Amino acid sequence: METATITIFKFNELSESAKETARNWWNESFDENDSDIVTQPIKDKLEEFGLPSEDIRWRLASGQGDGVAFYGTVDVEEYLIKNKLKSKFRKLFDADKDLLISNVEINKSSVFHMYDHYNTMSVSYNEDFHGGYDNPSREQALEDFTDHLQDHIKELSKEFAKQGYEGLGYLTSDEYVDECLILQEYKYTEDGKVF
Repeated sequence: METATITIFKFNELSESAKETARNWWNESFDENDSDIVTQPIKDKLEEFGLPSEDIRWRLASGQGDGVAFYGTVDVEEYLIKNKLKSKFRKLFDADKDLLISNVEINKSSVFHMYDHYNTMSVSYNEDFHGGYDNPSREQALEDFTDHLQDHIKELSKEFAKQGYEGLGYLTSDEYVDECLILQEYKYTEDGKVF
């Protein structure tokens, strides 16, 4: 039997090359899909705009199909109020100020079944437009609203993806990783491997 003595280091005691080994280990174990740094700000912003936040999907690995998408039911009146659009789309309301449309959904396009990004979201609505389609101005208001909503969710998706890339970039930056490795108080061998 042999007895060996190993010198153990704290992160800030490592050489630069050993620190790089420790950073690489950390980044390889990082699971971007578990990261609230991307999901929570999206959820907060969607709620601020009155958009569904229960089904948020994203993949930001700098590859084909990357992006951010969100799906669910839109409370039209809440959306119009939170975005100060009620007067712009007043024809969606009847004389008693009751909303004439229900069941507006942001659905996943079946064409892009493997991806989630700004082009995988499509706006649909219940065909039962209260008050009927025989009113051309209401029909135009409905079309204008769904076009507006489609444009809005695409722009938000693009902005969320941009912010997500920035957030993930920070999570893998030397500055952040060094801070995590110090706070976790891991012990290392001389070459930067976790002991």
